[in-house]
Amino acid sequence: MPPTTPYCGIPRVAIVFARLMVQGKSQGVKPFIVFLSDADAMRPGVSSRILPTRPGTKPLDHAITTFNRVQLPSNALLVSPTKPENERAEFLCHIRRVAVGTLSLSIMGISAIRVGTRIAALYSERRTITAPDGHSAMPIISFSTQQRPIVEGWVQGKVLTAFAHWAVGMCPDPARPTQ
Repeated sequence: MPPTTPYCGIPRVAIVFARLMVQGKSQGVKPFIVFLSDADAMRPGVSSRILPTRPGTKPLDHAITTFNRVQLPSNALLVSPTKPENERAEFLCHIRRVAVGTLSLSIMGISAIRVGTRIAALYSERRTITAPDGHSAMPIISFSTQQRPIVEGWVQGKVLTAFAHWAVGMCPDPARPTQ
């Protein structure tokens, strides 16, 4: 589901996991580097269908990409072409960093929650309305409808920050590929 179309004239390259076939025999699922598109069109045998936009912003052109008899040069293979003793263990070793990358992308949003909450809190303290007495100013933070979302954002920021620190500590050591 990553961005794979030649959207905005940007060439796309991807690491693709596919079954390596050598003389009609499977050598297991291996990672390959594949050029998906140039700035104008998809490469031969590669097709990509953009998924419907989601509500809100559209930072990426998420798509479903399919391959039909794509021939690759031998240097596209990123690992040994030999058949592994344990295909499952080798595959898990190859994809171990995917979870770390996914988590890293998600963790970046935590700072946006914290900054947005801080901006809302400062604005709510500074923005005033006329008090019921008709003479004095009253900050809008005094309303529960303003307080609740700010407190929720603050709590979410604190909890997610603690989770991020815990999760980073749980990530595998890159020096130990089988961890």
